[in-house]
Amino acid sequence: MMKSGRCTKAPGARLEGFTVRSADGTLRPMRAPLFLLALAAASCAAPSMNSIRQLAQKYGAGRVPPPPAAMVSTGAAGQPSAQNTPSAPAAAEAAPPRPPATQSAAAAPLAKGDPRLPYAIASGADNNIWFTEYGENVIARIAPNEVITRTHLARGGFPERIVSGVDNALWFSDPSADRIGRIEPEHDSVSYVSMPSGGSGADAITVSIDGTVWLSEHSADRIAQFMSDSSERASGSFQEYRLPSGSGPAGLVVGSDRSIWFAENGRDRIGRFTWVIGSIAPKLDEFPVPTPDAKPNSVAFGSDGDLYFTELATNRVGRLTPAGAVTEFVLPVDQAAFDILSGPDYDIWVTIPKAHALCRVAPDGTMTLFDLPPTTIPVFITADSHSGGLWFTEPNGKIGLFTPPPAGSDQGQTLVEFDVSGSHAVRLE
Repeated sequence: MMKSGRCTKAPGARLEGFTVRSADGTLRPMRAPLFLLALAAASCAAPSMNSIRQLAQKYGAGRVPPPPAAMVSTGAAGQPSAQNTPSAPAAAEAAPPRPPATQSAAAAPLAKGDPRLPYAIASGADNNIWFTEYGENVIARIAPNEVITRTHLARGGFPERIVSGVDNALWFSDPSADRIGRIEPEHDSVSYVSMPSGGSGADAITVSIDGTVWLSEHSADRIAQFMSDSSERASGSFQEYRLPSGSGPAGLVVGSDRSIWFAENGRDRIGRFTWVIGSIAPKLDEFPVPTPDAKPNSVAFGSDGDLYFTELATNRVGRLTPAGAVTEFVLPVDQAAFDILSGPDYDIWVTIPKAHALCRVAPDGTMTLFDLPPTTIPVFITADSHSGGLWFTEPNGKIGLFTPPPAGSDQGQTLVEFDVSGSHAVRLE
C-alpha cells in the first residue's frame, strides 16, 4: 500500500538478515544488503529473502547467493514527536573496553568466475576508486587507467562499508566477522582488529580528522570509537557507547566540533553525541523525524552546516539545523532515496535506486532530478575530488561515473558506466 510516497510498515520492526559463517565456523545472523532492502522499501514489498531476491533479479542483480536461513529480531517501537526539538539529554553509557585482537593478511588472487555485486564505494587518496563486493569476500579498486585490482580478505568475512582515512589507508566494516579492517594501498596489505563485542552488526564507518574511526553497531544499538595506535596496521583500542534499545544506528558522520551525528532508523530519530568537559561518557541528544516510520538512513553535512539525511520508507530528504529544527523535502519522484553525500559542487546529492535517478538538493531546498537509463541503479555514492565526478555502485555488476552539470544548471551532465566483472573496467555504450 502506498500513501504519500511511503510504505505502511509495522513500527519498530527490524530488518531481516542473512545467516553468515564467521571466521570461527559458527553461523550468526546478519542483515540483508541495504541496497536490496531499499528496493524492497521503494516497492512496498516486505523485506523477506524471497522479495529481496526477486527484486535483485528484476533489476539485474541476479547473482545474489542462495538464500540461507534468516532471522527477524524486533526492537521497541519508536514514538516520534511532531516537535522539532531534541528529547531530554541523556548520558550515554560507556561499555567497558576489551583489548582487541588483531590479525593481518596479504592480498590474494581472485578465483576465476567469482560473482560481482558492487556494494559500498569510496574515493581513495591514491586516486583510485575503492569498492566492496557483496557475494564475495573482496575489496576492489579501479585505477585511473581503469585496471581493477582485487584483494581477498580473511575467511568468514563480508566487507560492508568502506571509507578513506586521514592516513591515506582505507578502513572497512566487516559485520559477519565482528571486526574492522584496514587496507594499506602502498603495500596492498590488510590487517584486522576484532570488535569488543560479538554480534555488533558493524555497519557505517567514518574517520574523523584526528584519525579516530567511528562505527555504528546496528544490531547492538551502539556507537563504537576506535583509537588507532599504529600508522601501519589496524591496531588500537575500542570504546563503545550504548543507545536506547531499538535505535538501530545506521549512517553516521563527524561534525566540525567533533560531535558524532547518526541516523536511528529503528526509532526514527537523528542522534548526536557531544562530549562535556569532565565527563567520560558523551551526552546524547535525539531529534525526532516528523514523519512516523520514516527509517532515516544515510547522513551528510551540507555546505550550509546543516545535516541532511535520507529516509528509506518515504520519498523525502530531511534537513536538521544546529538549532534542532527538522525540515523534510519531498523528492520529485515517488520513491525513496538511499545514499547521500555533499558533492564537489557544495550541493547535496542522493541516489534513488528504484527511480533510476540522482537528485541534487540545493541549500534552499531546490531539487533537480537527473534521470538515468532504466538499467542504471545508483545505490552507494562517493565524490571524486580530483575529477569532480560522482561514482556510484550498482547491484548488477556495474559502477557508474556521473559528471554533474555546472551549479544552477540541469544541462551538460555526462554518465559513463563500467562493467567491473573482469580485470579492467570496461566502458559500456
